Amino acid sequence: MGYEQCQLFDLGKDPEENYDLGSLLKYRPVAAKLNRDLEKICDPEALNEASQKAQQELIESKGGFPAVLAKGLTPYSAVPKGLGIGPHGEETENA
Repeated sequence: MGYEQCQLFDLGKDPEENYDLGSLLKYRPVAAKLNRDLEKICDPEALNEASQKAQQELIESKGGFPAVLAKGLTPYSAVPKGLGIGPHGEETENA
């Protein structure tokens, strides 16, 4: 996806995503397999581009980045309702 390395987290042990395992050499085969699996089901580059565009449009519609931060909101798009995945692969209900 145009990144030097991907991020990889053990959500069971690290649900806050504080420790990026993707930077560790021993996890590179895992990351490579997950990237191959992802590319079988979607075009990661196209989705990344569309997501970034949608995020920017949403930020601009709320008055821009400084305005969003001043309101105490996150400047990033939330996952649409019903599309969240919990730590055990279950679907979650997002607001």
